[in-house]
Amino acid sequence: MRILYVLLMFFCLVSCGDDTKEPKNDLYCEACGVIAPQNNLKWLVEKISDDKATDKPQIASIWVFKHDGNEFFLFQSWSSSTIPPHEIYDCRGNAMAVTEKIRSEYYNERDKWVCIYTAF
Repeated sequence: MRILYVLLMFFCLVSCGDDTKEPKNDLYCEACGVIAPQNNLKWLVEKISDDKATDKPQIASIWVFKHDGNEFFLFQSWSSSTIPPHEIYDCRGNAMAVTEKIRSEYYNERDKWVCIYTAF
């Protein structure tokens, strides 16, 4: 039994390190001047509600990230959840033009993303 306990502790210690460059989850992060923007930014709340009300919701997740001192919302749909995002919005809800260069830059900075919403 003691060996099992030691092995369990070893695996916990090894797996608890945060040396990965993966996105984080934080439903109460501060972005665009509010805490939990998915609940407190009117345009974002409406976008999520409108999506949920459809027969085939498209939003799989929403991420917040900072780039060049500005905060953005990155929307991933069910069809693109394994590739870079297909929609990016600023704090006021304005859609940003997404080029392949921008997709590549944002994806390479994914360790700075914070997940604020998932549909599942």
